[in-house]
Amino acid sequence: MEVKYSRKKLPSYTARLSKKKGWLKSDFIDRNSDGCCRRKKPVNSTHENADKSETDDTIEDTLLIEKTDELDINYIQENLPKGRFIINLSYYTRESYRTYVNHKRGIDCQFNDWVPVHYRFRGLRTQLHFKCRMCKYKTTIWSEPPESDELEINTAAATSTITAGIGYSTLEEVCAGMNVRCMFEVTYIEKREKLVEEFAKIAKI
Repeated sequence: MEVKYSRKKLPSYTARLSKKKGWLKSDFIDRNSDGCCRRKKPVNSTHENADKSETDDTIEDTLLIEKTDELDINYIQENLPKGRFIINLSYYTRESYRTYVNHKRGIDCQFNDWVPVHYRFRGLRTQLHFKCRMCKYKTTIWSEPPESDELEINTAAATSTITAGIGYSTLEEVCAGMNVRCMFEVTYIEKREKLVEEFAKIAKI
């Protein structure tokens, strides 16, 4: 059974509702082209003032945070690796001083502004990234010379395990006992295979 509502009751209902709520009839009822009615969002000065007040409070809170915030966004945090790691002290000291002196660009940069901000491990080698807090200059310093007449530290460690008749697991235990970060096994195998190839070439000669 289809129930039909009389449209004649709608004006009287909206009139009573608009009188009770203080809304205009045109603000509450929107009539479509097919004669159906739908409710519209009420608009009055009270709601407009509330929205404006809420927006103003948000802006004031933001300004208050900016005024009371004492954090320095330009501050560079020091970041150094934990534990022990192998380093060529004479090379590292000279290189640190050299890069610090050469980076100065007429700005009053102090040695205290020369901060380690990042580090990377290459097996037993360590690469430190430095940045100046004053001029933002960046550079890197290795824990040992990139080019040297001596065996690279990872190669030297792999060579020692071969001559001592031990393997990676023993090397890892020795480093753990000294709290020194050991190279990964993949790096160790790579260095060992290269050494075996070199030994084979020497044996043929």
